[in-house]
This record gives sequence, C-alpha cells and structure tokens, in this order.
Amino acid sequence: MAELKENTLPESDEVLEEIPQWFPLDVAGIIYPNARRYGWCTTYRFAFIMKEEVDPALLRQALKDIAPRFPSFFVKVKAGLFWYYFERTDDLDIVEEEDYYPCRYIETTETTKPAMRVLYYKNRISIETFHSVADGGAALVFNKTLVARYLELKGVHITLTDDIADINEKPKKYEIEDSFRANYKKMKGLTRKEETAYCYKAPVTKNYYKIIHGLIPAEDIKSAAKSHGMTITEFLMVTYLYAFYVNAPGKVYKPIKISIPASLRARFGSRTLRNFSLYTNVGFNPKGRTDITFEEIFEMVKGKMEAGLATEELHKMLCVNVRDAQNPILRLVPNVLKKPVMQFIFDHGGENKFTSGMTNLGIQKFPPEMYEHIERMECLLGSSPTKKLLCAMITYNNIVNISFTSDSKKTDVQKTFFRVLAESGVRVRVECNCKEEN
Repeated sequence: MAELKENTLPESDEVLEEIPQWFPLDVAGIIYPNARRYGWCTTYRFAFIMKEEVDPALLRQALKDIAPRFPSFFVKVKAGLFWYYFERTDDLDIVEEEDYYPCRYIETTETTKPAMRVLYYKNRISIETFHSVADGGAALVFNKTLVARYLELKGVHITLTDDIADINEKPKKYEIEDSFRANYKKMKGLTRKEETAYCYKAPVTKNYYKIIHGLIPAEDIKSAAKSHGMTITEFLMVTYLYAFYVNAPGKVYKPIKISIPASLRARFGSRTLRNFSLYTNVGFNPKGRTDITFEEIFEMVKGKMEAGLATEELHKMLCVNVRDAQNPILRLVPNVLKKPVMQFIFDHGGENKFTSGMTNLGIQKFPPEMYEHIERMECLLGSSPTKKLLCAMITYNNIVNISFTSDSKKTDVQKTFFRVLAESGVRVRVECNCKEEN
C-alpha cells in the first residue's frame, strides 16, 4: 500500500467532530511495536475486584457504550513501509473470560481487534493494554469509565468526576494530542549517556507468570517512612534497592537502579489520553562493598529522585526523545531494517540502564457510589525480555496493593522486601497466584 503522511494532531480544546481513521503513534509509543518479539509485547493490567460476580453481558454492553468516547483506545497497529501507525477498528469483541496467565502477548497487527483486552473471572474485571496505546494515567480514565458504565447498567447512579469521562460527550481534540511533540523545544547539548545498571538474573519458566501481592494499610507505610525520615516513595524505593543488594550472588560493581515513572500531564498542562510520562533511574553503586546498610543506601540516593523528577530535567528528557524520534535518517529507514536497530536500542539503550521498575499509580479516588461495589484494585506490569522482576503499586480505600510480577519462580527479592517492611512495623498480607516455594 502507499505510505501515508502523518496527520497533524489538533491542539485546541474543541470537540473532535470527525474521528480520524488513522493517526501516528506518539513519541513514547514508537518504540513498543519495534521492540516486540515472538510471544512478547509491552503490556500492563489494571484489575478491579468487585464485591459481586461480574455479569459478562453487561460488561460487553458497557464496553460498547463507552467506545465512541475513546477513539484512541480502539486502534490496531499497522506497519507502513517506514513507520508504524494506528488504524481505527470497530471490532469490540474483546471481552472474554480469563483462562490464562495475565499480561500475555496481545496481537496488535494481524488482527481486526484493538490492542487491548477486557477480561472477567468471578468478581474480577481486568483490562490489559498494549503500551503504545496509552500510559497508566490515561488507561485509568478509560478503565474507571468502563467500570462506572458497567455499574450504571446494573442500576447504580454514578456521579461524574475528573477521572470518569462523560460518555454522552464527544471526544475532545486534546485527548488524542501527542503531548511530547506539543512541548518539544530544540535544545543543545542533550545526551542519553547513563551508566549500565546491575542486572538481576533469575531462571525463566516458560508459560509462567508469578504474581505476589502485598496488601498494606496506607497509614502503616506513612508511619514507617516518617520514622526513617523519608517520603513514602523514597522508603519503598530504598527498600527495593536494599532487597536487590542483599540478594546479589556476589560483590556488585555496577549501580543498582530502580526506574521511577512520572506523569507529565500536570507539569505541562496536558489532558491527553495517550502516553505522556517519563522515567528517572535512581540508585547507588556498591563498588564491591558487602556491608552497606539500609540507612546508608538512603543517604546515597537522597535527593536523586527529586532531582531526576524535576520538571526541567524531565523536559530535557522529553526533548531528547522527540529529537531522536524526528531523526530524518532513522525515519527514512524501512521498517524491516529499522526493527532490529530499535530492538537493540530498547534492550541496550534503555532497559539495561536500570535493574527493575517500580510504578506507583498513587491514590485512586472514585465517586462515593462506586466504593460500595469495588473491593480493591490491582496493577500488574507484564514481563520483559531483560527484566525478570517488576513492581507496581496502587492505593484504593486506604490499602496499598504492592504487586511483584515475574516469569521466574525465584522470590528472594520479594521476600526481603516484605520482610523489611514488616520489621519496620508495617502490617503486610501477602497473596500469591502460585503454590511453589523458593
């Protein structure tokens, strides 16, 4: 087919009267189709544990009802000669009963279905999304709106909030904006140079996905962090760093680093429902020492996260990403040649710069009516070809749910993490989807 020219995405607050049939991937989303490989793509899940068993027919109807409001979610990935792009799809047959492990591969190109799936099992509703479509902040708006509409169909009156879209309104132009490009400015002297991180190694089990949840009262974490003189995010990050450090099989001479994401929406005044977040990698280099304490690690990383997540630093990173995405040489390389290069960049220019990721989706708020029907929330990160352990957390109704996901049966880091929390006075209820013991 003939190569398409990119649309110019609108920037105003006007209603999107005509839905584009296709549009380009945003700057963050470009890497993921290229990084895909057999049986794997970057996928994440949000799950809502309801207080009643899910009605599949109503869930399917809820999806149909909200679909016109979220055009950028109902897309499949198409491969052009030089780049990937999104094409709209009206196939909504993606609601199915869950019968396999979470965050499995989503077919995104050779299909008529959008690059996501909606699952149900007993009283759980799960939405899994290919990361090119949207980041977690945008996906939460979609997911909350879906659950709100589902409850409305069950007869529950729902009060609209900022996190729940009015499905009677038309989509807004700003919702499909590529906010990376919208906030790009040319800067000199920008670089991606960063030291390679310590790699946590664990034997992989095929067709296996271990989930360990730690359910924790929010006030316990707040109190423990305060007793150590840390913020909540610092306390959990240092605990994670410490867990990797003490479980290293030998002396470590590379920095142990945790990748911490941050939404850019509030910082840059964006309301996009696509990707608009960046990461900072925070850690310390043991330099062969085997006697570093928890408190010493905190002193080593103190201030690094705040500095890395400063708006000025994030804007520099944004501009580097847009600059590289607009590289005319790379853009003119055919996809068939570009893909292995992009995979190499993904593995060796990004993934190898951190030991693991820790995503905190923060406190999730709902209209009062929804609390009566939702027991808890979960967030799961899909596995990676290079990262054997990932962590995500989300807070709902004063309970922090910290979820570790891995395609390995090894659990040393997870056990140490929760042990340190317990020793700090934090009450932890641990749940796991697997019976094996390590």
